[in-house]
Amino acid sequence: MGEGNRRCFFCGSVGPLTREHAIARWIGDVLEDLEPGQDRPKWGVHYTAGGLIERDRQHLVAEASVVVRGVCRTCNGGWMASLEGRVKPWMTRMIRGERVALDVPQQIDLAAWASKTVVTLEFQEPTTVIARPEDRELIRLEGRPPHHHVVRVAHRNDYQEALLLHAQVARSEDAPDEGPDAFGVLMGLGHLLVQVWGGHGADTGEPLRRYGTKIGNALMVWPPVPTNVEWPPAVSIGDESFDAFAREVLPWRTDSPALAAWRASRQEDIAARDRFQPRD
Repeated sequence: MGEGNRRCFFCGSVGPLTREHAIARWIGDVLEDLEPGQDRPKWGVHYTAGGLIERDRQHLVAEASVVVRGVCRTCNGGWMASLEGRVKPWMTRMIRGERVALDVPQQIDLAAWASKTVVTLEFQEPTTVIARPEDRELIRLEGRPPHHHVVRVAHRNDYQEALLLHAQVARSEDAPDEGPDAFGVLMGLGHLLVQVWGGHGADTGEPLRRYGTKIGNALMVWPPVPTNVEWPPAVSIGDESFDAFAREVLPWRTDSPALAAWRASRQEDIAARDRFQPRD
């Protein structure tokens, strides 16, 4: 896993590293409460990456969470725990589908939580990490997303899966290396949808789309709106529209042109390894 396996993602400390719940346990508890007729619901992980990883992953887990090892004890129990504590009271209500008014500090906290979560989730697959050390440092020290992130929130009336993550990565023509430098992530947490997109390549080539602060189906929280925003928005997103909503911010129907060749080369490498793998 490289440097992230030895040092904290956020502060660079050599440890001790802990198991960070990128989707916090308190969120899992709220989601379990939303599952009807089950004292202890069963949860499954389905991780697919369209050929960017050698094998898609599917397995059962004990809780509605995503665990990543690579955050030090100081960060985990310090600023990250503090941020989770600030957002928990009113994010709990949003996950349950209850109405909430977000003032400017709450918008910034929600945006910081969203960016922190997204850059932590990146380390599930280190070959597609986009955030730079200075981005993670900004979230840690200043409690806000990088300037190239955009964060908005939407609402699900009902859903088939209480926890759902949809991530896309892209590579601009000006990317400094062969990896991706732009992304779009949509998180479904019960009735709450949180979408984060951006990256250092988001404004070059074919830039990722940006939307107004208040539109029918979403509310912008980063950059924050200088007044209270009332959630949920007027229009809900159904499960049948989840993928389309996730892709709204991307200017391409499939891969970004620069990423398509990289993805194809990775798939060829994986296929070559499969051909030469010994059989039982």
